[in-house]
Amino acid sequence: MKRFVFFTLLILFSFHLFGFPAKSVTVLNNRDYLPYTINLIKNAGKTIDVAMLEIHPSLNREGDPITEILDALIYSHNRGAKVRVIVDASNFAKNSTRQNMDAVEYLTAHGVEALYDDLDTTTHAKMFIVDSTIVVLGSTNWSYYAMSQNDESSVAITSPEAARYYEEKFFTPILKRSTKELRIK
Repeated sequence: MKRFVFFTLLILFSFHLFGFPAKSVTVLNNRDYLPYTINLIKNAGKTIDVAMLEIHPSLNREGDPITEILDALIYSHNRGAKVRVIVDASNFAKNSTRQNMDAVEYLTAHGVEALYDDLDTTTHAKMFIVDSTIVVLGSTNWSYYAMSQNDESSVAITSPEAARYYEEKFFTPILKRSTKELRIK
């Protein structure tokens, strides 16, 4: 019995050792994601790092939610924030890659650093980091259907420790193998 209690307590208390302290966690289900994201991006002070499987704007559609996000990134860039965006690119999902190309071209035309991951790796992430303090991650792609119709679940974690972890262990390695030029086979 003592052994059972010891191991149970050890397991329960060891979870704290592997976690990061969070000042807050905001649940962003379904339609909560877009207004939160735009507000967070527009109010960024220094940095915004984005790694996203899909950024699919409809640049000619008035009120397009993804163009609103891209415009918020451009707004923050113009205010002086360092904005870096990485999207997935692949030889097998060419339609998605073409839509991501629209986003990259739109952002780079406005001075934002936008890159493609390497073709040999699928960047399936849907995350961004603001001011090395807030990490937003979950299932939400930046697409019309994700913002308007799909059931999506994401969270915003306010934790400098978690933000640094994702910057160092996730975003930076993807950034190192990303490129401005896309060569689809």
